[in-house]
Amino acid sequence: MSLQLIQPREKYLLPHTTFRDAILERVRLVLRKYLGEPGYSKFYVGITHDVNRRLQEHQRTKPEYRWMIPIYEEVGVPHPDGFDQLEQLAIRTFGPKHGTAFTHPNAPPGRTLIFDNRRENSPPQTTFYVLIG
Repeated sequence: MSLQLIQPREKYLLPHTTFRDAILERVRLVLRKYLGEPGYSKFYVGITHDVNRRLQEHQRTKPEYRWMIPIYEEVGVPHPDGFDQLEQLAIRTFGPKHGTAFTHPNAPPGRTLIFDNRRENSPPQTTFYVLIG
C-alpha cells in the first residue's frame, strides 16, 4: 500500500484555536493509536504549505509510510511565536535525534515507533502533519 492522505482529512485535525500543548497532545494520541496496531514501526513529523504537493513528494521519497495525517492547519500569515515553529518543537519533544523510539505504557510489549526525521529547518508553512509507517 502506498502512502495515502488519511480520509476524512479532518479525522485528527484540530480546530484553529488550539495551542501548542494541545497540538502535541494530539500527535501523542495519534502515535499511541498506531503504536497499538501491528504493521507500524516509525513516524515522521512535518510541516508544509501544500499538503497535496508534499504528499506526492513523500510518496516518491518515503514509500514505506502508509498514512499522512494532518494535525493542524493555520490560516492567515504565521506569526513569530506561532505554529511555524511547531515542527521544531515536535522534533525536540518526540525525537531529539533520528532513530529515537516512541513507546507508551499501554502499548503492547516491545512495540515502538522509530522517529524518522533528519533535520529541523523549514521555511514558513501552514499545515502540521505526521507520517505513519
